[in-house]
Amino acid sequence: LMLEFKKESRIFCGISTAFLLSSTSGVSANKIVKKPNVLFIIMDDMNNWTGYLGVNKQVKTPNLDKLSARAINFCNGYAAAPLSNPSRSALMSGIPPYTSGVYSNGESIAEHPVVNNSVFMPQHFKNNGYETIAAGKIFHTKPSKEIMTAMWDDMSNIDGGYGPWIQHTTLPPYLQDRARDFQEWTGPDTDFPDVINSQKIIQFIEQSHEKPFFAAMGFYRPHNPWTAPKRFFDLYDINAIQRPYTTPDDLNDIPQYAIDNFIGQKNRDVIKYMAENGNENGNYWNQFIRAYLACVSFADERVGMIINELDRSPYAENTWIVLIGDNGFHHGEKERRAKAALWRKANNVPFLIVPPKNYKAAKPAICKHPVSLLDLYPTLVDACKLKPVENNQ
Repeated sequence: LMLEFKKESRIFCGISTAFLLSSTSGVSANKIVKKPNVLFIIMDDMNNWTGYLGVNKQVKTPNLDKLSARAINFCNGYAAAPLSNPSRSALMSGIPPYTSGVYSNGESIAEHPVVNNSVFMPQHFKNNGYETIAAGKIFHTKPSKEIMTAMWDDMSNIDGGYGPWIQHTTLPPYLQDRARDFQEWTGPDTDFPDVINSQKIIQFIEQSHEKPFFAAMGFYRPHNPWTAPKRFFDLYDINAIQRPYTTPDDLNDIPQYAIDNFIGQKNRDVIKYMAENGNENGNYWNQFIRAYLACVSFADERVGMIINELDRSPYAENTWIVLIGDNGFHHGEKERRAKAALWRKANNVPFLIVPPKNYKAAKPAICKHPVSLLDLYPTLVDACKLKPVENNQ
């Protein structure tokens, strides 16, 4: 059930039973007028709480579930690092953090020559005749301006930010932090950059394109702040929220120095407050989890809008769809820093690849073998029949 790439020793599991990335795939050249398009979607802090993965039984993700039914579902897909910057740097360049030197969110890619001077995935597609567009959060920190310009034909909607931020707080004054809190948003959906950015991608798909395209959409949700339109909070009964399992003595065997650096005093104060006052003063554990679930469902709706537009377009017949998360996010006693750990939940991410509709050799499948987001770059290059970048992959 494994396929070995011709140019390298990397193994990508499960693909051979679903779509063969080789000249014997059964797709003749005269059936594809031009090179296939790529729709690339990346979610921020999207862990494995999706309906189709079945890890969390309460989450509502109808659009992701529908997409997974058409996809190769790499349910054991893992990020190269459990933080946004090193993870995104690695998957976009094909260069792992231990080679690039990008280990933390505070390091700028532009200041790391090994990765900054590499050929990033969208840049390689553009160099091979593709029209490239980016909207939302694609990188955490960016390559140099020269590289960004060389990479994207249209990046007018890149970034946008994590907002809207909390306007009022239910936490006590000494714990108030706009990144820790939650709010049912009653303003217009367009207050959210994810809405504006995803609409940009929808409009791009509606247009006529003479060249094949690489369209990248980076969602900020479900990353905090946990604000989402109120209707998504209404999907979840606060009294029926299922909490992740935690053990009260989980930190007992960890030295104080490690606790201070791993969690920090303010996070411990939040944990203590929620443990002692959660049910009496607002049921905060349930509120936090409900807010994250609302953000997941919000992102799911926007993903569905993009996919529906693609399916209505003439590009549906010849477009690869990729949907991934940049790192996991563990909801438990150490939730604020869990994504920066080597636990499975901090690294396991959604990873779906949907072949073009005209790719008759492809069938939906589930791959349970561990795979890495580092393999995405060479996989898409092979799927679109481009020459690999030797120094990257």
